[in-house]
Amino acid sequence: MLPVVDTCTNKKPIIGPVHENDTNDNVNAIKNMLSKPPVFSAFESTAVRQARYGAKSLMHLSTLTPEGNFSSENAAALLQNDRAQSALLAEILQTMAKKGYYGLDVDFEYVPPELREDYAAFVCRLREALNAEGKPVVAALAPKTSAQQRGLLYEAHDYALLSKAANSVFLMTYEWGYTYGEPQAIAPLPQVRAVLDYALSVTAGENIFLGAPLYAYD
Repeated sequence: MLPVVDTCTNKKPIIGPVHENDTNDNVNAIKNMLSKPPVFSAFESTAVRQARYGAKSLMHLSTLTPEGNFSSENAAALLQNDRAQSALLAEILQTMAKKGYYGLDVDFEYVPPELREDYAAFVCRLREALNAEGKPVVAALAPKTSAQQRGLLYEAHDYALLSKAANSVFLMTYEWGYTYGEPQAIAPLPQVRAVLDYALSVTAGENIFLGAPLYAYD
């Protein structure tokens, strides 16, 4: 049974639909997104793998570009256009039905801070549509320790709003130590604990997944 969550009411006005003759940067970004597969998965036979191993696979949805970078521009273009969201949602539902995914993992990073409420409203829209099909939505959250934490990675990830918009949240409690940084643990316990303590103060604890790295750097 899916967790019970509040219905989102924080939706803000959106811009109009995409028209073929529109040439502004946002609309061009939307068209670029919709011309490519909107989701990423390494598993073509999801249903077979789930049956064999008893695993429940989530479809992963993100704003990653072909170059492997998260795009603030693509996020802004999508979050401010209702027609683009509708087209993306239709593709998500079609792909999930075809491949047998259990649910959806939403991982939009570097979302412009001014679109904080728009992002939560989009996740809520996904949750309402997918829950109707019996599928949960999980929102990935950057590792924050307070609502006032600054930085493009953090500000649009509103723990309180997104925990209500999605069925569950996934804390990205890793990558303190990484290839280009100073030598340290990938997921130091004090930092992980601080993120978890903050999350528990503003979300329903039973709906939290804690991220753990299953990798290392040389």
